[in-house]
Amino acid sequence: MARITGEDILKIALANPDVIVPAEALETGKEKASKSKYHNVRCEWDGMKFDSKKEMARYADLRLLELTGHISQLKVQPVYILTAGVKYKGDFQYIENGKTICEDVKGMKKGKGKTRGTLTRVFINKWKQVQELYPSIEFRIISK
Repeated sequence: MARITGEDILKIALANPDVIVPAEALETGKEKASKSKYHNVRCEWDGMKFDSKKEMARYADLRLLELTGHISQLKVQPVYILTAGVKYKGDFQYIENGKTICEDVKGMKKGKGKTRGTLTRVFINKWKQVQELYPSIEFRIISK
């Protein structure tokens, strides 16, 4: 089954004269210049602040999916408690087809024969641990 994105749904909705598209779905978002270690640009959209354009775009996709009933209970930055009180904070959590999904949006770049980016050793350790401690939740890394 092909995955439907928020962008696909927006195109279909705009093509259908019987569908009313919320104004928030058409807003482009405000970007704030910010220098960071991973060259991400902090952004704001729908009254929320995001660490990167990719994260903001994914939120827009998920919000449209929620508005059209494909997902439900969308949460931003859900926190999961790991061992010794350490916390893992995902980017998004929602229900899709009765299953809880937690996503982490990552910027990936290829260079010098390997993929590098925000998959730090600390992130990888927390990622493995959160999956072991919460087996009923499907964890996904999203990289566009």
